Amino acid sequence: MIGEKAASDWLYVVPWGMRKFLNYIADTYSNPPIYIMENGMDDEENETASLHEMLDDKLREFQELADEEVIEEQPM
Repeated sequence: MIGEKAASDWLYVVPWGMRKFLNYIADTYSNPPIYIMENGMDDEENETASLHEMLDDKLREFQELADEEVIEEQPM
């Protein structure tokens, strides 16, 4: 398994995959500009959870940390 399973049958949480993908593109195509328009994960529906409970989850925090790492390592 490559990562923790997300809510969909076919999705997994693999934040290191974004770094690997960006490195591949940079190495293969001479570091072109890349615009990431969307990145995220799906989550199980829970109609009884409050917004605070839904946003205070460890998987999302892990994804946000991985996104920050990708952003910080990119040259301006």
